[in-house]
Amino acid sequence: MDQITEGLLVAFMFILILSMGVGSILVACAGLVDRRADVKVHWLPLAWTVILLLMHLSLFWNTLDILLVEEWGFGEFVFVTAGPVILYLAAGAMVPQADCATVEDSLAQYFNAARLVFALLVLLALWSIATQYFLLGKFLQSPFWEVLDIAVLVVLMLSRKTGVHAVCAALYSLLLLGYYVPLGLG
Repeated sequence: MDQITEGLLVAFMFILILSMGVGSILVACAGLVDRRADVKVHWLPLAWTVILLLMHLSLFWNTLDILLVEEWGFGEFVFVTAGPVILYLAAGAMVPQADCATVEDSLAQYFNAARLVFALLVLLALWSIATQYFLLGKFLQSPFWEVLDIAVLVVLMLSRKTGVHAVCAALYSLLLLGYYVPLGLG
């Protein structure tokens, strides 16, 4: 490569922030594994930790789209890197901590973080829609998925019922499959 392009610089920062997010998730999970005899974690925060890790990997995969943009300004750079920052913050708030002595502690920790995490994920979904439209000039798929995504996240943000969160975690996992599998196959 003869010269470093603006797109490459944007992609580098994008990947750096995503790498920090993946690293923080893995470090937190390693802490849970290390203290597995002492730590009891409810499955909901673990499920969302896996979902957030997959979201990080998905955004990483979309880094190639950044290289398709020919001209970059500082405003576009800040806007595009905001997505990984939002996801990093959501993951940092959601990942179970190694100080949970009981399943109830981990569930209480989950609900203490839930409103913030799901508000950040709504913001991330809106960022995704705006990024696709304004930077790429097209939607990667129908915006139907993002609208359904936002609806589920708003329900999660407003509810404090474990059953609602369990159903929504399963639904959200299916939404991710419905959105990302066709992208991966096509």
